[in-house]
Amino acid sequence: MIADLFLNGVTGLDLYEAARDKGRFLLITGYPERELAVKAKERLGERFIAKTGVPEGLRARVETLIGS
Repeated sequence: MIADLFLNGVTGLDLYEAARDKGRFLLITGYPERELAVKAKERLGERFIAKTGVPEGLRARVETLIGS
């Protein structure tokens, strides 16, 4: 699953917590400096990327996660 960090009524971090397969979950954001983004980066590590790295960063992470 690929989700934005900031959503209406819920956060991408909330979706991550509810996900069954956390190993294939990616969060993206255009606001990597906000407090929630810092928390997401700490929790997800390399599975959290700033939109400034999209699409190259996103493509590489997806390929890594699916084993291509």
